[in-house]
Amino acid sequence: MDKENAQRKLLKIIAGVLLQELDQLDEQSSADLRRNRLDQAVRLGYSYGLTYPFIDDLLDANILSKKEEEQFSSWIRTTLAKEKVAELKNWEGENGDLVRFVYKELKEAFEYIRMIQANLDEHHFFELSYLFFHAQELDRDKDIDHPNYTNDELYLPIILKSASSRMIVRS
Repeated sequence: MDKENAQRKLLKIIAGVLLQELDQLDEQSSADLRRNRLDQAVRLGYSYGLTYPFIDDLLDANILSKKEEEQFSSWIRTTLAKEKVAELKNWEGENGDLVRFVYKELKEAFEYIRMIQANLDEHHFFELSYLFFHAQELDRDKDIDHPNYTNDELYLPIILKSASSRMIVRS
């Protein structure tokens, strides 16, 4: 996990959510409406942006043992499928303190996202989030030295990640 890359990714996502919100505002929007919507967009972008360093980067960094990665991935999958933060029970592994810290941060972000999504189609949001996470897992599990992947195996997870990421921001 690299602090500078995490910050870059976080800022990129905040900017993306902010630009999406700006695109939806029109010139007749009041200053108060603009201020409130843009403030909410920054907060939402931050909450959504935490998922990169605290999920994707953590799983890619080889910090967690294989068993811990499975536990963590299972927790994320369950949370997205049930649309409610699953409890982090009986963590098995050396990285319990780190995982509990990440859990706390992600739980707060998840609850903020959920609060904002309450007025929208939150089920659709969580479906897209699950699709994105699943595509990340498929991509992460690839062995780059394997010479016989099909085009579907190589490109489908990348396309799903890209498309679902953009659809998540729009939702």
